[in-house]
Amino acid sequence: MFVNLIDRYSNYSMDFFYTSQHRFTAFSLEHLGVLFFYVIISILFYSVANRYLKESGQRTLGMVLACIPLLGLLSRMFVEHRMGEFTYLEDLPLFICRLVCFILPILFWSGNKRLFGTMYFWVMAGTTNALITPDIKFGLPHYESIFSWIIHAGLVMSILYGVFVFKWKPEKQDIWRAFWWANLFLVFVHGINCLLEANYSYTMHKPPNGSLLDFFGPWPIYLMTGQFIALVLFALFYLPFFFKQEKQKDDSFLNQKI
Repeated sequence: MFVNLIDRYSNYSMDFFYTSQHRFTAFSLEHLGVLFFYVIISILFYSVANRYLKESGQRTLGMVLACIPLLGLLSRMFVEHRMGEFTYLEDLPLFICRLVCFILPILFWSGNKRLFGTMYFWVMAGTTNALITPDIKFGLPHYESIFSWIIHAGLVMSILYGVFVFKWKPEKQDIWRAFWWANLFLVFVHGINCLLEANYSYTMHKPPNGSLLDFFGPWPIYLMTGQFIALVLFALFYLPFFFKQEKQKDDSFLNQKI
């Protein structure tokens, strides 16, 4: 009887998160409100970690944050399976953001700086686009919207935790490392898409709900122009670290002269 009650409550909960189907609108009050919420939460986490936590506490909090997107992804797959919505054409972890969900806990456990450099550029150039132009049909509280925000905002929060708390920083060579690994992954995924007739990582056609790819020409032109845009975005997200390094060099030179 107790098991039946739990199962009935579980079905009711999923029905609620499934039947709330108002269409998501980019740059609506809901969209901007969620982004603002995650900005505030991120600042709170970074401030608490830097001011009140020792190194062990910072590592623990970082590991928790790194695991949240993965738990969100696995939970989404479970809910889709329970609702009969799971399909190998759309729900396998063959988007870069979904792949990063599995890599991020390894990064925070190992502290590998090269891996951080690649993940930093993937997340900041790719996942931020998913936050600005989300590929979701329904707004909150639909489960698709909930898990999309948990996954993508969680990835950005986690990678910036490495920057602002652990003081990790990408190197110049990480730009090319991230670029070539991303291309290798996309070639692999395109092969899968051809076999399954799927569209993972949008190598077959653009997202239906609009994205930055809409400005880069039709298929397959946007796959080529996207390469250039990726490098530009990588360079832009590297600029803060470049300017900081130059400032440190100037300060060091001045101190030597004094």
